[in-house]
Amino acid sequence: MSTPNKPSGDELGSMPPPPQGKSGGAESGPPVRPRAVDLACLLTLIGTVFAAIVTAVTYLGDETAMRELIRQALDDAGESATDADIAAAMTSFKTMIVLSLVIGVAVVLFFVMKLRAGRNWARVLIVAFAAMSVLIFLANAGAIGLGVDFLINAVSVAISVATIVYLFRAESNAYFIAVKQRRLGGSPKA
Repeated sequence: MSTPNKPSGDELGSMPPPPQGKSGGAESGPPVRPRAVDLACLLTLIGTVFAAIVTAVTYLGDETAMRELIRQALDDAGESATDADIAAAMTSFKTMIVLSLVIGVAVVLFFVMKLRAGRNWARVLIVAFAAMSVLIFLANAGAIGLGVDFLINAVSVAISVATIVYLFRAESNAYFIAVKQRRLGGSPKA
């Protein structure tokens, strides 16, 4: 006689076996992406949007300064600068900036998608860009001064440093290793 809460031996014997992976063990599904990787992805996106906004405001916000810059560049090149020439150059410059920002954001989105999928090459590239931003800030810190520019750059560097830290936490390292092992058809080494 069996109790109502416990299955009998016959019921257990009729259960299908667990699915088998290539290595013969039970298939556990894809590795679970840790919160640290999700936070690094979020920080990368925040940093990218922040940089795009700062770039747009810096280069597209002050038309008088841009007009003077273009006039000076044309004068330095030995070309006469009519108002029509300056207007055409400003339009080209604005188009180039907007196009560069769109392409840059699209590339970062692609890297973030691959990072979320556990691709280590995306982690390496994002860390390289973040490290470059930190090094450039440190090299130019004295010339920036302590004004708004310093604050903007410091926020960018803080985002970069936090991204690097999250991407190299133990759970992040384990995730990238597990994804690679699963992709190669093996099981992660203990």
